[in-house]
Amino acid sequence: MSYCVNCGVELEESQKTCPLCSVEVINPLKPYSENARRPYSHRVDHITKRVDRHFTAIIASIVLIFIIGICLIADEMYSEKLDWSYFVAVSLALVWVLIIFPMAFDRIHPIWYILADVLSLASFLYAIQYLTGPGSWFDKVALPIIYMLGVISALCATLIRAKILKGLHKPAWVAGSAALSVLGIEALLDNFVDGSIILDWSWFAAIPLITLALILTVIERKTQLKEAIFRRLHV
Repeated sequence: MSYCVNCGVELEESQKTCPLCSVEVINPLKPYSENARRPYSHRVDHITKRVDRHFTAIIASIVLIFIIGICLIADEMYSEKLDWSYFVAVSLALVWVLIIFPMAFDRIHPIWYILADVLSLASFLYAIQYLTGPGSWFDKVALPIIYMLGVISALCATLIRAKILKGLHKPAWVAGSAALSVLGIEALLDNFVDGSIILDWSWFAAIPLITLALILTVIERKTQLKEAIFRRLHV
């Protein structure tokens, strides 16, 4: 039996280095032997905890349906009409689309997620307008903003998935799209409130985003500069 000269741990003949401190084993009387009995298996089994996303989505869906049903029944019993339970129903339906839908259908094109988000968010805001009373904010502000963000997101997802955008062009495009979204939101709000478009506060967010997009685009085109930055950042 050998012992490590560095830490003193007991060693087997099949061990070429100390398992504790990795110091090389040197024992002229008992040299290293490949065929010697090993104290442990040479195969490393990686045990990974597997989460069944589909099963989780089914359970979560059942829970949400149960909560919605309880709220509708309670509202009908105590108020003798469906009132506040509508808010609970549409809110939980939106949660299902935003969180559980991607878990249940995780192999479809991202554009379907975006389409589902757009439709569910539009339905949610329409339900709020329906329950709180008529108003023009939904048609003139909420719906155009939702559609604009949906189109921009779908375009980004399509270009990235098709690998048209690669490397730093992807975050550059996302930053530019975010700048365009901010400008579009203020334009729609100005038109709704004042009847005219005067871009003001949105430039404080758009200019840094546009600058970031340009910087990332330049870095992506300069291969040596990109590699130097990645080395400095240990990427």
